[in-house]
Amino acid sequence: MKRMIAVCAVPMLLAGAAHADPLAPARAGLIQCFHPDKARKICGAMGRYSFDSKGGIISHAEVLLSPDHFVVMKSDTPEVIRGEADCGVVRAPDIDAAAMYDHGMKMKAEQAAPVRAMMKIGMGGQFGKEICSTYARQPDGSFRVTQTVDGQPRPEHDRVIWVRPDEGYRVAP
Repeated sequence: MKRMIAVCAVPMLLAGAAHADPLAPARAGLIQCFHPDKARKICGAMGRYSFDSKGGIISHAEVLLSPDHFVVMKSDTPEVIRGEADCGVVRAPDIDAAAMYDHGMKMKAEQAAPVRAMMKIGMGGQFGKEICSTYARQPDGSFRVTQTVDGQPRPEHDRVIWVRPDEGYRVAP
């Protein structure tokens, strides 16, 4: 459950290298791949971003919730840049609005309800809290993601790489 919570919270906070604009790679069309398996081109989560003319940022996340059952959540959440961090607030309505998939097939509302309920229980302590992520380039070219929750450091760390849409990466177990 702890891994699921960490994986679920991360995609809405994904960003790039520690420079003035942590989402510069996304503005250039790249996609984030969390927990990458480069040999199989598999990600535990992927983050795409859209930007509007008024400075608004939306994270379009695709997250593997259950590797055993190949359950994936696709959600859209607003983000902001604070200094060199990518920040967002965990909100129950984002989970309510998320699309749930089982082996690539969109779940019906009654099928998705228990998955949403589990997500809300697992992430409930984070609702309404701002999670900010910073990124440090690693020797292998990936980035180590460090997070804070309402300004308090989280001990977990994730690894992310930026990939081109045409490289064939996907979310899968």
